[in-house]
Amino acid sequence: MDHKPSHSSPQRPGDIILNRYMPAATGEEREAARENLREFAVVVVGIAKRLAREESEQAKEILGELKALIEFESP
Repeated sequence: MDHKPSHSSPQRPGDIILNRYMPAATGEEREAARENLREFAVVVVGIAKRLAREESEQAKEILGELKALIEFESP
């Protein structure tokens, strides 16, 4: 049984992945997998945000050090 959405029905988050890797899944299996995908995405986005924040903090520290060097060297 194919659960791909018809062209008239809107796609829901995760449909592309579910259609590709679980084409024969029941509606219940698809919903469980969709929730797992959502939880995974939340974790991945959280990691990406943390990494971006850490990189931003490091960049600010480096800029501060560069500014201090420039001010120290200025006549």
